[in-house]
Amino acid sequence: MTRAGQSLFVGPYDLRRTNYNDTFIYYMLPKLLPSTYYLEMSRGTTNRSDSGLDRDVARADYLILDQRLDECTEPNASWLYGSDAPAKVVQNEFIEAAKFGSWHLFIRRAPKVAK
Repeated sequence: MTRAGQSLFVGPYDLRRTNYNDTFIYYMLPKLLPSTYYLEMSRGTTNRSDSGLDRDVARADYLILDQRLDECTEPNASWLYGSDAPAKVVQNEFIEAAKFGSWHLFIRRAPKVAK
């Protein structure tokens, strides 16, 4: 259902906690372009309110979000919640199309409009 040149965002299901992501998925789908600068998610960088992660999510045609570690509570700052702006983009602009184990596939509700 994808076309070469479309974009993909891979991250945690709860985008307020950007403590991991499954970067290997980008390599499994080489015709899709990463929609984000942040190929590695890290607490304090990608979940800051000024990180631009919400814009990166909004640029994507497809999202693969993994909830496998959303309940993880490491004894460090990775369990703290950050900005909810990226999650609002998911809620407003995408629809869940499928679930495979802990991975959720989202597709855009409507075609992106050039800005």
